[in-house]
Amino acid sequence: MLRIEGEESEYIDDFVDTRDVGELARGDMYEGEKGVAFYKARRFSERRSEIELLVVLAPCALIGDHCSLSISVGANKLELVEPSSIWIDWSPMALPITPHEANTYHLEARDRAIQIAAFVLENDRAIREYAQEIGVGADPEEFDA
Repeated sequence: MLRIEGEESEYIDDFVDTRDVGELARGDMYEGEKGVAFYKARRFSERRSEIELLVVLAPCALIGDHCSLSISVGANKLELVEPSSIWIDWSPMALPITPHEANTYHLEARDRAIQIAAFVLENDRAIREYAQEIGVGADPEEFDA
């Protein structure tokens, strides 16, 4: 069973791509005692922005290295997006997977990232409250890959 540890949320005004005040959330994902992923998410409540979510998966047999998937969460949608379209570049530490790669070569990583994104939307308090405000559910079936 998945669980979040180290859940944090803070206001930040020194993002690389904007000086707007946004909220940054993060947490570590565990399944039993095994660390399986971590996530970072940002949003701008004042402008009711979409949630930009980066899921970094722990190494798995098929990929053999940390990999990251970028997800945009907006009104009634969860969508894989190009890694370069979100504010954080995790490529020095994790292989960024594009939507095309996720939907062709890395289906297992895509499915796991979707599962984690849905779990985060439902279980990270700060993200859950904001997602409810902008009308996002946590149903992985609504995911637009």
